[in-house]
Amino acid sequence: MNRSFRPNSSEDIDRAVRWANYPKYLHSFPIQSRPYRPKAKNLRNWYLDDGLSANQIAEKLGVSKTFVLDRLREMGIQSDESGDRLTNPHNYRSSVVPYGFKVNDGKLVPHYPELKICRKVVALVREGHSFRSVTRELATIGFKNRIGKVNWDHSTVKSIYERWSEKL
Repeated sequence: MNRSFRPNSSEDIDRAVRWANYPKYLHSFPIQSRPYRPKAKNLRNWYLDDGLSANQIAEKLGVSKTFVLDRLREMGIQSDESGDRLTNPHNYRSSVVPYGFKVNDGKLVPHYPELKICRKVVALVREGHSFRSVTRELATIGFKNRIGKVNWDHSTVKSIYERWSEKL
């Protein structure tokens, strides 16, 4: 039985030409033989000196957060979830942004619509209102919280006052 290829159509001929030139195409695609390994010095500097988070390093390198954490562990650096590590003040890494701020390119910047509410909270507390009465006043005025409701919690009002009382 003869197993040689006999093209029957122009499509078969095109396929035969592509397979005949396959090694040429293979060399035109860059193939990494081993996984990308960033230099240990760079990871150490970014994480410890610059205060970047594992997520930010991963985005910078185009790899996963798990990859970065594994490389840090290999270097003997444990990811610090306790908050003992100093963070870069220009690099905000928290899940909850303080009221009156927003994060822009990893930095805290004033959020002016929320600052209007912060000024009102500080003014009402300075007039002698309790935190609970301030929440009722904000609801009466129609100021909405971050989730778009007029229901304010007294602990939110208290944290706004504590953060902004000396700044405004």
